[in-house]
Amino acid sequence: MQTRPLARDGAPRAADDTGVPVTSVRLLYPDLHGVARGKDVPISEFDHAIEKGLCFCSAVMGTDLRHTPVVGGDEGYPDLIARPDISTMVQLPWEPGIASCLTDLEPAAGGQPIADPRGAVRKAVAALRALDLDPIVGPELEFFLLKPDPEAPHGYSRRVDKEMLAEIGPGPDAHPQIYVCGPTPFVEAVATALVDLGHDPATVRTERFGPTGG
Repeated sequence: MQTRPLARDGAPRAADDTGVPVTSVRLLYPDLHGVARGKDVPISEFDHAIEKGLCFCSAVMGTDLRHTPVVGGDEGYPDLIARPDISTMVQLPWEPGIASCLTDLEPAAGGQPIADPRGAVRKAVAALRALDLDPIVGPELEFFLLKPDPEAPHGYSRRVDKEMLAEIGPGPDAHPQIYVCGPTPFVEAVATALVDLGHDPATVRTERFGPTGG
C-alpha cells in the first residue's frame, strides 16, 4: 500500500505556515488505564508500518499505573500487532513535524487473545447501533479555582470560598451540573456554599476522598 500524501517529498506542511514537513508519525494505542502507548515511526517507514503493523509485547496491558505487573507474569505475555487507522491521522500543532495516528490491535499470528480497549469500545458501539442507539461521550473536566495571592507561590493560593464561587463560577440561573471532588471537609464546604448561593442541591454531585468518603 502506498501513502502518497505522506511521502517524504510531499509531506503536509504545518497549518501555521512554519513550513515544517511531517517527518514522523506517532502510532498510539491505549492501555487498560487509558494511557497512550506506542512508537514514533519515521515517515520513510510509514508505508511498511501500514503493511506489516508494529509489534509490541502486551505486558503493558497487565501492569498497574506504576508499571508493576499484576497479571500475566506466570503465563507470559503474548505479542500484539498495532496497525495504523489512517482515518484518525492528524498533525500535532504543538509538535511541528509530528503527525499522530491511532492504531487497531490484533494478536500476533498464532498468538493468544489480547486486551484491546479501543476494540472493546468499537464492539460496544456496534451493539448499541444495532439497537438503533447512538452512544454519546460525556467528558469529565477537572480544574482548580485559584484565588490571586501575591505572597503565594506563582501568585495564587488554592483557596475556595463562597465569594470566589459567586465571582468565578456560573450562577444558579445558568442551571449548571456541578461536580465537586476532593477530601471530605473540602467537598462539604464547597457543596454547602453552592447551595447557599442558590444552586439546586440535586445538581451538585460530590465524590469524597478519604476514610469517611464513599
